[in-house]
Amino acid sequence: MDPQKPSGISVSEISLVHCNIGNIVSGVDVNYNLALVAFKREYSERKDELRATAGFDLMHGITPRICDFLVTFRAIYRRKEDSNMTWEEFDDTYCVTHIIPYLREFVGGMTLRMPIKSFIILPPTNVKLLVKKYTESLQHKAV
Repeated sequence: MDPQKPSGISVSEISLVHCNIGNIVSGVDVNYNLALVAFKREYSERKDELRATAGFDLMHGITPRICDFLVTFRAIYRRKEDSNMTWEEFDDTYCVTHIIPYLREFVGGMTLRMPIKSFIILPPTNVKLLVKKYTESLQHKAV
């Protein structure tokens, strides 16, 4: 890929596809630990479209937790045949990076409406670390 040229990949959609929020506990200190818990890439038959699905657990490993908070977003990308960047170069970190602002807005909006001490605003997120921890968790499961 030529870093001086645009990638040639465009985002056509980012949307919430699944949400499981429940077991809300009032009076518990607000703690969270964002983790990527699922990730899937699916290509169209002609390889001109990528559907990336990312699942997140906001309360990963937290005890006691204020609630269960699992959400999944899907990003759909399009790529022309002569694009500067290949799908292989457009790795999982790019996809998760595009989804994080949507996740941040969703988490803030939902926790604002919960009967908890304060709502959650996700800070800047080290997406490379999120993806690395997810990949490592898959390797541990395979052993």
